[in-house]
Amino acid sequence: MEKGIETRDKILNAAMLMAREVGFDGLTIGETAKLVGMSKSGVFAHFESRDALLLNVIEFTAQDF
Repeated sequence: MEKGIETRDKILNAAMLMAREVGFDGLTIGETAKLVGMSKSGVFAHFESRDALLLNVIEFTAQDF
């Protein structure tokens, strides 16, 4: 698996766990970045906005389910 894909999956896993804890309204780029040990700009490199992250978390969760 490519490093970029691995990083993206790591971000999505962390965001999914956060959403389970605090709900989608509480999901933030900053807190997600902290969970994976990245900067906010690093997360933004994979997801151009919070909305894009949310949509990808929903899709990722559906695939996981």
